[in-house]
Parts: sequence; structure tokens; C-alpha cells
Amino acid sequence: MIQKAIDRITEQQEGLSEADTVFGVGEQLKDICRESAEIAEIVFQDLENPEMSIKKAEAKIHAKADELHKKNKGRQICVTPHIADKILRDFYGLPSKGEAPATESEPKLIDINDFI
Repeated sequence: MIQKAIDRITEQQEGLSEADTVFGVGEQLKDICRESAEIAEIVFQDLENPEMSIKKAEAKIHAKADELHKKNKGRQICVTPHIADKILRDFYGLPSKGEAPATESEPKLIDINDFI
């Protein structure tokens, strides 16, 4: 599933230069997808929806940059990878870095020795 999500992101990056901010968002999203198959599955499904494209995700990060630029009275700002990570995770409904994705129910392991 991880590779399928990465392939879908790569498709959305087609025709963009590596210097394009949308391309960069795709690269960061690929890194997030590499964390687990569950996260990759969520992103893969979301990317089916045009409103959840990497272009729309980049717009969220761009809006944050505009907010910070205004707050800092026009001085140069930077949206750090940490801030962008949080924005992407919020946008796609992903768990925070290091947290396991929510599952419907955890499978219970049965120990055969309990029956002996």
C-alpha cells in the first residue's frame, strides 16, 4: 500500500519542477506515507478526491505562510518541516508523528495454553 500511495503522489507531481512548492509537499507526504501502511492507505484514498490533492494540501501550507508573514509584519518567514508536517497530518486526518493510526478494533491474540 505504501508504494501505491507514493505512486499516486508521483502522478500528481507530474509536470512540476522540483522547485515547485506543490512538488515539495508531495515529497513530504511521501515521507509521511512511508511511516506505515495504514497511513499510506488513508492518503491513497484521500487523493482520489480532487479536494484532497497535493495542490490543495499545499494551499493549506501556503495559507499558514501568509498568516505568519502578516503576523511578522512582512518580514521573511519560513514554514518549517515540523509545521508543514502538522498541517499535512491535520489535512489528511493522520495521526501525529509517532502515534499509531486509530483502528476499528485491535485483533485479540488467543494463547492456546489458555485452553489447556
